Amino acid sequence: MAVTRVPVTPEVLTWAAQRSGITDERLYHLFPKWNEWLSGDIFPTFKQLEKISNATHTPVGFLYLSTPPRLELPIPDFRRMAGEEQAEPSPDLLEVVYSAQLRQSWYREYARGEGFDAFPFVGSVTTADDPALVAVDIKDQLGINAYARSRVSTFSEMLRFLREKIEEYGVLVFINGIVGSNTHRILNPEEFRGFAIADEYAPVIFVNGADTKAAQIFTIIHELAHLWLGSSGLSDVSLEPSSESTELWCNKVAAEFLVPISELQEQRRNDLPLADEVKILARFFKVSTLVILRRLFDIGILSFSGYRTAYNSELERLLSIKRQGRSTGGDYYNSTLVRTGHRFAKAIISSTWEGITPFTEAMRMLGMKNMETFRAMSHKLEVYG
Repeated sequence: MAVTRVPVTPEVLTWAAQRSGITDERLYHLFPKWNEWLSGDIFPTFKQLEKISNATHTPVGFLYLSTPPRLELPIPDFRRMAGEEQAEPSPDLLEVVYSAQLRQSWYREYARGEGFDAFPFVGSVTTADDPALVAVDIKDQLGINAYARSRVSTFSEMLRFLREKIEEYGVLVFINGIVGSNTHRILNPEEFRGFAIADEYAPVIFVNGADTKAAQIFTIIHELAHLWLGSSGLSDVSLEPSSESTELWCNKVAAEFLVPISELQEQRRNDLPLADEVKILARFFKVSTLVILRRLFDIGILSFSGYRTAYNSELERLLSIKRQGRSTGGDYYNSTLVRTGHRFAKAIISSTWEGITPFTEAMRMLGMKNMETFRAMSHKLEVYG
C-alpha cells in the first residue's frame, strides 16, 4: 500500500524548528531525513508530520501552510523599548498565556455565576498618579506593613507571603517555571519575567517561576501594579531605564512597595563598601541586589555611570549563580497549588464536586491525569465531594 506523504514547504519546517529552540543534534536524531525534507527530495508522511508537531510544539495545521504564519501574543508586549521590533513569542510563552486566559475565562464565569462583586481596584489609577502613593495604597489594601514583612526571613517566605496576600485579595496568581507540568519545557526568564491580564472579576498575575526568588518578588508586585492600572501586558521587568511609560511607572510602584525610600535611608550602612551594603540591604528588604542598586541610584547615591557599572557587574554575578543552580523539587500538591493558584484550584474543584464543571475539564486545567490525584487535592483544600 502506498504511503501518503504531505507536501510541507522547507520554509515552514525551518520556522517550526527555529521557534521551538530544538537543537540540531536533537533534530537530526529524531528526523534522520530532515535534510531531505528541506531539500524537497522527499516529503514526510502524516505520522512523521505529527511527530514534527509534537517535537516542535507546533499545531499540525500550521505545518500545512505554504509560508510560516506570524504568531502574535494576545496581550500587549511591554518587554522592549519603544521602536524596537518584537521577536516572535516562543511556543512555551504562547502556551502559558493561552492557559492563563483559559483559566481566567472559566473563573470569570464562575465568579459571575456565584454573584461575586467586581473588584474596584482594577483600573482604579492611571500613570498620572504618584507611584509612591499608589504603592502605599496597595500595601494598605493588602494589609501589609513593616511589621508583617519583618516576620519573613527568606526570599522564599517573602514570595509565599506576598502570593498568599494577593490571592486573598482576589487575584488569580500563577507561578510556574515550566509549561503546565512538563518538566522538560522550562520557561526562559530571558524571554519574559511575567504578565498580567486585567479583568474586573478575574484579574490574573503570572510569574515565571524559573527566575530567581528575588526577581519573582519584584515581578509579582510589578504585575500587581499593572492590575491597579487595569493594564494587561507581558513584562521582562528590566530595571534598565525604559521609554515605555507603563513599565516605568509599574517599576516605580514595585520599587517603592518593596523598598520605600524612607526605610532605605534609615537602613543604609555608609561605613561599608558598596557591594557589602547592597547585600545587607537586599537581605533586609527581601529583594534582588539589582533592585537595591536601582534604589540607591534613585536617591542619588550612585551616578548613572556608577549605577550602570555596578548593575552590569552584579547581573553577571547573579547569572553565574543561576547557571550553577539546581532544582530541589518539592511536594507535588503544594507545587501544583503554586502553579495553578490556590484561589483557582479551590474554585474549580468545588464547582466540579457540585456537578457544574465536568471532571475532565477540571483535571485538564489543573494538569491532573487521574481521579486519585484529584481526590487528594480536594482533601488538601478541604473540598469534599
